[in-house]
Amino acid sequence: MTNDTVIERICGRTNASETFVMPFNQIKFVFRSDHIINGLGFNITYTFAPAGTANPLIKTTTPPPDKCRSVFLQSSDGGSLLYPSTGNYDMSASCNWTISNGAPGMYITMTIVWKDGTQLQRICGRTNNSESFTFPVNQLRLEFRSDSIINGKGFYLNYTFVPPGTADTITLTPTPDKCAAVVVQNANGGMIKYPVTGLYQNSAVCSWTIGTDQPNMWISLVLQWKNIEQGTSCQYDALEIRDMNNTLMEKICGNSSTPEEFVLPYNQVKINFKSDSIYVGLGFNLTYMFSPIGTLIPRTTTTPRDKCLAVFTQDDKGGSLLFPPSGFYMNSASCTWNVGTAQPGMYIVMTLMWKNIEFHSACGWDSLTVKNVGGFQLEKICGNSSTPEVFVFAYNQIQLVFYSDSINFGLGFYLTYTFAPASSVVLPTQGPGKCLATQVSNADGGSLKFPPTGNYPNNAFCTWIIDSDQSVEWVELTIEYANIQFNQVCMYDALEIRTDDHVILRTLCGNVTTPETIVLPYPRVMLMFRSDGSVTGLGFSLSYVYVKAGTADPSSKTGKHHRVALVITIGPPHSQTKWTRRRLNS
Repeated sequence: MTNDTVIERICGRTNASETFVMPFNQIKFVFRSDHIINGLGFNITYTFAPAGTANPLIKTTTPPPDKCRSVFLQSSDGGSLLYPSTGNYDMSASCNWTISNGAPGMYITMTIVWKDGTQLQRICGRTNNSESFTFPVNQLRLEFRSDSIINGKGFYLNYTFVPPGTADTITLTPTPDKCAAVVVQNANGGMIKYPVTGLYQNSAVCSWTIGTDQPNMWISLVLQWKNIEQGTSCQYDALEIRDMNNTLMEKICGNSSTPEEFVLPYNQVKINFKSDSIYVGLGFNLTYMFSPIGTLIPRTTTTPRDKCLAVFTQDDKGGSLLFPPSGFYMNSASCTWNVGTAQPGMYIVMTLMWKNIEFHSACGWDSLTVKNVGGFQLEKICGNSSTPEVFVFAYNQIQLVFYSDSINFGLGFYLTYTFAPASSVVLPTQGPGKCLATQVSNADGGSLKFPPTGNYPNNAFCTWIIDSDQSVEWVELTIEYANIQFNQVCMYDALEIRTDDHVILRTLCGNVTTPETIVLPYPRVMLMFRSDGSVTGLGFSLSYVYVKAGTADPSSKTGKHHRVALVITIGPPHSQTKWTRRRLNS
């Protein structure tokens, strides 16, 4: 060797022999001592051997400074690195080693056997468990640094050179350092484990993109476990799933070891993570696979707002809605889902499987409201029940609206729905239910008594339509009796008489003991009855006939209508019976 490159630097005391193979035919031994302490010195032997007949590992120490003392072995097959070679590493160290013997096209699989202390990868912490990383390069630079406060025993690693494809290639997120993660991806799917080890750091803002270039694929993602600081709206630390337009699909926090599946109807999505400056956790581990469109039921959020995250599915036969996907719904939520089919002549049959929504007698705090596309209220739902409840809506399209106030919250609700031909659906007014009534109709008119016996139920929303089928006729309606909870503006329970486009003509509550007649200058009117969750009554009984338009004066036949009020309500509820007059040919 003709230059002064340091191959080994040796000190200390030992009786054990130590072998070094030097890939040179000449070397230089240099000994130095200071002026304080001395020792017995050393004794060495050496032999000459043809290249290749001895272990070809090169045992070297890193160059000065002394803070980088190590045992670094390297060959064409791999090698190892022990740092420091003895004792604890020094304070304020800054060291580097280059792995460079790999053949072109080879990858490096590195195994950290143990570590105590510490950018493709940034590593710190303490463990005796080995960790392996495969890097898609044939050369690496390893860097070590320490601060001026605490030190440790360092680390020991070994490595080999392997052909591509023989091990899962692990890439690690780029700077910032706070986003170091294990990311594995191949043609079928992959995984993300964040952080690599230990706890994630404060004030982290990280993003990973997962997906496939195949356009007709969806992503099935399984969150294997999570340990992320909990917040009522995941406002502190959170894992987010977003589409490539940055629309929020899922926002996740909390602690769970139960795998949770998300079916994302995209071939590419973003996985984002953020943490605040206070608490930390173990992070998360997720796996994912790619599946052809149509083989999975998509799990999506209905709107980009975090408070409206839901599992909402729909096809040409029906669908389901689970809100929220897990845990409790949030305060001050306002969410809307559109349900329906483009096929005319279809009704929507909805089954509310369970509900856990803050109760109020008029559902005035938190509620699930069903509306038609014109915005008219069909149902308003709250309370707690695990008994399935069926609703039939005489529409092919409806809106589901959820609202919560700023105080209490619950588990939400789960419902399913189907689309059915109108001719095959038995409306609730024609069978057991809150809107059961005694009905008679013929060519000249009819009658309605609600309920048939006893008191009407709480929380009823019922609609009946009277239709003469003749545009030149009016409806003359007689209230035989009424016993409906009274209020000055009929805000609790009421019978409303409306036009076909939902204009309120009369609102009735209280007691009617003397028959009263009302002439309605319309060939078609709607009767809507509603009750709240408190007081009930005997209901009402009425009859009606069709009269020729103009033969009766509407203003002179309204009679002593009891407690008439204009109450602003929004539309017909789900139960609806149409009475149609059929004329006979004379």
